[in-house]
Amino acid sequence: MHLFNNIYKILKKEYLSILLIILFANLLFLSMPGNFGFLILIIFIPVFYIVEKISIKKSLICGILAGFLAGVLIYRGFTGYGNLIYYYSIFLLSFEFGMFFYLYKKKGIFSAIMFIPFFEYIRTLGPFACPSNIALSVYKIPGIVYYSSFFGIYGVSILILLFNYWLYNIKKYYLYLIILCICFLIPLTFIYNEVSNGKKLNIAVIQGSIPIWMYSMEEFKIKYANSIENVYFELTKKAAIDNDIVIWPETAIHRSLFKKNNLYYREFFKSLNNKYKTDFIVGTSHLEKEVETNSVFYLKNNIEYRYDKIKTVPFVEDFYKKGEVFESIGDENGKISAVICFESAFEDIVRRNTDKNADFIVVNTNDAGFNKTVISYLHSAYSVFRACENKKWLIRAAQSGISMFISPFGVIKSESNLFETCIFSESIVLNKNKQNSLFSSYYYYIILLMIFLFILSVVL
Repeated sequence: MHLFNNIYKILKKEYLSILLIILFANLLFLSMPGNFGFLILIIFIPVFYIVEKISIKKSLICGILAGFLAGVLIYRGFTGYGNLIYYYSIFLLSFEFGMFFYLYKKKGIFSAIMFIPFFEYIRTLGPFACPSNIALSVYKIPGIVYYSSFFGIYGVSILILLFNYWLYNIKKYYLYLIILCICFLIPLTFIYNEVSNGKKLNIAVIQGSIPIWMYSMEEFKIKYANSIENVYFELTKKAAIDNDIVIWPETAIHRSLFKKNNLYYREFFKSLNNKYKTDFIVGTSHLEKEVETNSVFYLKNNIEYRYDKIKTVPFVEDFYKKGEVFESIGDENGKISAVICFESAFEDIVRRNTDKNADFIVVNTNDAGFNKTVISYLHSAYSVFRACENKKWLIRAAQSGISMFISPFGVIKSESNLFETCIFSESIVLNKNKQNSLFSSYYYYIILLMIFLFILSVVL
């Protein structure tokens, strides 16, 4: 009885802190892509209210615990690729919101707001980089996404936090809030207008939706290997008839398809090209001189162009040799920016591969291991920002979904369902004007400004 009395006293004394931890963690999870993304525009309001009523020390502890609980809910999809990356992601989120709560209480709102994009950028650096952005929640709100062409995904994170804070202090900042809402509405007047002065391309994505268990059995039982191959072959034969380009996702078939002197798969694609004049973009592992890379081949007019994945998943893809060259691949009549899976989470990799030479961006990925968790939606949300940041069409080819066609303004023209076997196709019109966005043109200056503002907010 004495134990229960002590527990009751602690709960009664710390009810605000406990409420903050539980409320914020659950709201953050519910605001993730695939759930109710618009909630990200209000979920920090209870944080501002409660943190103002507790001590600095409690703010730090509450932030750490809230981030931990939110991470447990959000990142469970990573367990399909091992527990290490799952625990690592939870640790990073715990630190991020621990510092956010702490800085808000200790230094004020400006410091807390600037810490989020600063830390989001830090998470993209180094060999153990594991990005995450609160802006991903608004990937289906084009009026907000649009501003990533000026300030990147980090600028959108700042806008989200400002919206929360001004809404919390609406009596004081109602005019700022009205102006911000108008800014979110203005892009809607033109971003749905399709650019129509360039070359039209009919593009198809082959979404095989092979379950992860079948992939794991592929090398042990020939019947599963043949079944996977047949799915992709049959869909590709149909798609080649009416499309200029057909895209396979990352490692659609878990074999090195274009090894030297291996003619089987080369002849398959060559025969379709000769018959229908269709080009192919194929994700496959590539083995050369006993060195394996995760690669994309662009088979254009039966000439092979190759891109090797530069940023591999920490702890998961260490067996791959990393690519070393940032470039778009193709010829003078058409180039693509090839982006493989995890790389779509890194704005600088996509920017450097795209530059002004690529006609459009292709993200090849295989997300089957995420199953139907929010991680599948989180990963796909990055592609929306990468399209807008670079002002290029982006085609996301995902083995299990979500495949997407995204306009240069960050508008999702169409998207497939998760674990749907299909030929997913769309027509796009390339913009002849290859001018870069403000963000891609002045990337390093914008990043340095963001870092400077954060340091200034802490020092002052």
